Amino acid sequence: MKKRIILSAIAIATIGNFAYANTNTGIIKKTNGYVRVGYQNDTKGNINLAIGGKLHTETKKWNNISIGLSFYTTHIIGGLNTKGNGFYPFFSSDNQSYSILGEAYIKGEFKNTLVKIGRQELNTPYADPDDLGMIPNTFEAALFQNTDFQNTTFTAVYIKDMAGIDAAVPERFTDTGMSKGVYAAGIEYKGIKNLAIQGWYYSIRDKAGDRSFTYFEGAYSGEKENIEYETAAQFATQEALKNDTEGNAKIYGIKVSGGYKPSGLILTLAYNKDNGTTADNGFGGGPFYTSAEHLSLADAGADGKVYAISGEWDTSSVGIKNVTIGAGYFGLKDKNNNKAYEKDVSINYNYNDNLSLSAVYSNINDNINGNDFKNIRAFANYKF
Repeated sequence: MKKRIILSAIAIATIGNFAYANTNTGIIKKTNGYVRVGYQNDTKGNINLAIGGKLHTETKKWNNISIGLSFYTTHIIGGLNTKGNGFYPFFSSDNQSYSILGEAYIKGEFKNTLVKIGRQELNTPYADPDDLGMIPNTFEAALFQNTDFQNTTFTAVYIKDMAGIDAAVPERFTDTGMSKGVYAAGIEYKGIKNLAIQGWYYSIRDKAGDRSFTYFEGAYSGEKENIEYETAAQFATQEALKNDTEGNAKIYGIKVSGGYKPSGLILTLAYNKDNGTTADNGFGGGPFYTSAEHLSLADAGADGKVYAISGEWDTSSVGIKNVTIGAGYFGLKDKNNNKAYEKDVSINYNYNDNLSLSAVYSNINDNINGNDFKNIRAFANYKF
């Protein structure tokens, strides 16, 4: 086991650096990736220690067509995978080391149009990598993206299967829980100074019944006399299955953040309200402003609400470079006035462009779902 762990880490780093040094020769356009060591420990007796990473390579174009591959791996260190995978699974569904070809796609680039078919990482409101553990979400999908209209991006995607941290079976591609797949289309517009708006529609199809999600967001941000600021609002609808007695959901959200740039401090206030059935995060971490490290609007149940206050401090303002400290307080309330709270504290250190260290401590008091616990996660990442 120890030999396999060491060889995997050496293989990712060595092959990556070799290929990176030779990207101008042969058919390889680029090669990159990372080696990651992850640790988590919680008060439910879960202790996980892992080493793994990602090795990605992409070919040069031939008639505007290229091919990309990404190999992901995670291995248990020292037998530290007690009880289970903790809140964020580091390992497989049976709590073992695993490797997966998480990306294997054909990509076509034609003027302002991108077509990408195969296994790939996606970044949409309801389907995203949610890279909070060892191996992120990746999807078997077909992606179409076009930017013919100035400042406008149109995206259409079909998602068949997924693997990774939020998948029912992390170590292999299985359906998203929707046996007939997910169809999505979105438009993003940035043609007005400081303003970004987007709208999405998801058709989610399953043998149990079809339903749809919509998502809309507008965010206005800027800086004036060293004052940074952002105001944003979101609105989503989620259609329930026919046998769901709680009906559909309408979700509202607002966020305000600001800070004095020389201080390095930014404060954020956020609020989400769900009217109707329990909110759904989709196939990733979810798009809601009040999502914490562990809890989100989904944990507040039908007609739930969440308020959040958080802050981030770049300590270079006091002469400590490359360090960011964060803290957040999140309060949830369900329709019966049961409450849950989460408090998070984090620290990130970027030694250079390649090496970074991070840690986050969370304290959860959950009287809604009866699930109190504390969790610490720490990571060392080396990018190449």
